[in-house]
Amino acid sequence: MPVAAVHGMAVTTVEGVGTLRTRLHVVQEKLAKAHGSQCGYCTPGMVMAVYTLLRNNPVPSLDDLHHYLTGNLCRCTGYRPILDGLASLTTNSFPLPPCGNTNCCRFKSPPTELSSPIVT
Repeated sequence: MPVAAVHGMAVTTVEGVGTLRTRLHVVQEKLAKAHGSQCGYCTPGMVMAVYTLLRNNPVPSLDDLHHYLTGNLCRCTGYRPILDGLASLTTNSFPLPPCGNTNCCRFKSPPTELSSPIVT
């Protein structure tokens, strides 16, 4: 959207969601722990899409997550680590099956879950 279209509005960017100085937002933490960010091309869009989802619906479904991520293009991960990390924020989350690679990360111990509430 053109910058003039948001004149007088509050705009939150990925830099305003969480920081290393204060604390990362739970979306950023989940994405990082699942290795969902590699080159960084899609990361801001993914974080902001799910941040917006949680602001609009604190208890989203997996379908809601998929809907909000539509249109965000990832060039590196193939979406699997992104969905693995963020699916735990949904009501009907479930572990995705292994990818088929003999060294699949799903065969290793799962990432540590966060116990803190969503910080906004």
